[in-house]
Amino acid sequence: MPTPGWYPDPTGTPGLYRYWDGRAWTGATTNDPAATPAPGPQGRTPAPDGVAAG
Repeated sequence: MPTPGWYPDPTGTPGLYRYWDGRAWTGATTNDPAATPAPGPQGRTPAPDGVAAG
C-alpha cells in the first residue's frame, strides 16, 4: 500500500494530483505537489485560530 502523499489523480486528469492518506483518496487536489503541504485530517485544511471547525 502506498505511503501518504501526492499522486497523479486517479481519474486521469492531466497535471492534477490527489492526496492519498495511506488508506483512501482524499478530496484534496493540487497542480503543484512540491509546493502544497499535506492536508489535515480527512483532507480538510485546518480552521484559522479562534474559528471552530464544522
